[in-house]
Amino acid sequence: MKRSSYKVPVIGVTGIIGSGKSTVSSIFAKLGAKVFDADQVAKEITDTDQKVLAAIRADFGEAVFTSSGKLDRQKLAARVFSDPGALQALNQIVHPKVIQRLREFIAQAQTDPSTKLVVVDIPLLYEIGLESEVDAVVVVEAPEEVCIQRAHHARGWSTDEIRQRLRNQLPQQEKVKRADFVISNDGTIEALAQKCKIVFDKILKGFPKR
Repeated sequence: MKRSSYKVPVIGVTGIIGSGKSTVSSIFAKLGAKVFDADQVAKEITDTDQKVLAAIRADFGEAVFTSSGKLDRQKLAARVFSDPGALQALNQIVHPKVIQRLREFIAQAQTDPSTKLVVVDIPLLYEIGLESEVDAVVVVEAPEEVCIQRAHHARGWSTDEIRQRLRNQLPQQEKVKRADFVISNDGTIEALAQKCKIVFDKILKGFPKR
């Protein structure tokens, strides 16, 4: 853990697909955190930012757009998750915009006196080097097969699709090794909420509000 210049601590929450990081972030929100959902922001950007859409069209062509001109996420995903070079190209288009929005969100949250904690819910925190933007990192873990089952039920992806996406993320054990806090999501939602409260309180104690 480190202490940045932030008045209110900023914590990254990450984990592999299906680990439950978004559930943990929602529990933190109920405890008084302001949550930045990187996946949702990336979706908004690729829905509405015309410069981003133009860059995607230039790199990937019309094949990843529908006949009405909207981004076809399924086709784009099939392309990038089977081609590391294509994934890198997409990330170079989208991630700078996400990081810009993140910094704006953090700055705004710091001015709100009700903010106890700022949470950055982001699956690729380590992969894109965003640990430097936060005071500490919480990794949510669960057995990989459980994560795959959850992702299958929640998103309808096939096991092959999920494993393909996992291959483009740091292994879970590496994320755990680098974490400041680890929350195991291998039980009931009530047990998870208790674990989150313990970590939340430890963070507030370790980073008193300035």
